[in-house]
Amino acid sequence: MKLWKKLCITFLVALMAFFSVNVGNVDAKETVTTKKSVLSIDAGRKYFSEDQLKQIIDKAYKNGYTSGQILLGNDGLRFVLDDMSMQVNGKSYASEDVKKAITAGNNSYYADPNGDVLTEDEMDRIVAYAKERGLDIIPGLNSPGHMDSILVAMEQLGLENVRYTKDGNESKRTVNIENPEAIEFTQVLVKKYIDYFSASGVCEIFNFGADEYANDVFGVPGWGELQKLNIYDKFIDYTNDMAALIKEANMLPMCFNDGIYYNSDDKFGTFDKDIIISYWTAGWWGFDVAKPSYFAENAIALLPEDRAALHAKIAERFDAMLEAGFLDEMKRLTGLPGFDRESPAMRSVGYRQALEYLAGETDYAVFRDKAIAATRLSFSFPKLYSLQF
Repeated sequence: MKLWKKLCITFLVALMAFFSVNVGNVDAKETVTTKKSVLSIDAGRKYFSEDQLKQIIDKAYKNGYTSGQILLGNDGLRFVLDDMSMQVNGKSYASEDVKKAITAGNNSYYADPNGDVLTEDEMDRIVAYAKERGLDIIPGLNSPGHMDSILVAMEQLGLENVRYTKDGNESKRTVNIENPEAIEFTQVLVKKYIDYFSASGVCEIFNFGADEYANDVFGVPGWGELQKLNIYDKFIDYTNDMAALIKEANMLPMCFNDGIYYNSDDKFGTFDKDIIISYWTAGWWGFDVAKPSYFAENAIALLPEDRAALHAKIAERFDAMLEAGFLDEMKRLTGLPGFDRESPAMRSVGYRQALEYLAGETDYAVFRDKAIAATRLSFSFPKLYSLQF
């Protein structure tokens, strides 16, 4: 536990960079905007307890952040409501059956020994804790990709053909965008969380993800393949429908940038201009995402606004992490019983590059440069991972 706390604090020191976006009221005609600085926690892949999230909220508050983004659905789904009953395509799903199916999905993705899901009571207390400190929460549930646990849950509940499949290759994490029942299930599920967080009184923005479609099927980023197959318009419809659900709940919709106007191509349709774009990647050769200038020219809100300042802050915070003893903590971590370099957590940005350096596979300068570059590519917000052995 002490090691976890040290690692968590180290990563907070290292990766808490400031990001700003102008946020207006979805509902009203007012033009008042608010500058937000946001700390993001990837609480989908790994389980974070109530106490751990409160500790992170405290760190965010003390470091001047206005908002905490909690990605509760990202590969795993780590939060269930008291009432998870659903009506989809004329069929009823009992609350307990849905909860059991989600647990089965989480276990299939990663059976975290530290816990499975947060309860509604726990989330109520987390939200209240943030509110007391003047922080708002940005909840996140990623779809139509990064749905590993939810896809297993659908199958547990008897839904068929829920995964995107091409030429016999079936996705582990992406819903079949051409299956109306699977899409309706996803929308009904996400809407339950939209309604919960809308009623909390501390949520202005809801992040519905929308990054990476069936990369595991195509072997390359899937957006270009959807365009070649002439089904990219279905993704546009899906995205706009999610945005509409969020706006109906008087919140602002947000999603990641890579799938939005992929290749700066607008001939397939128009995305809802109220969507805030969280710019997590600038792409690379063969991964032709729309650039910030494209979004600016089309009057689409972008977060973060200043990429140069972001990159400088990432380097600054990574150096602070090194000075705080990150490599010493990694050395101790590798000596713990049960340590596995190939575990999902060890493939996280920072850990992977540190392990290469500690194994003598790179020198210090290469390690630092690779870790900073990977962070710039991989994070729109810093994402924190809990490690316990």
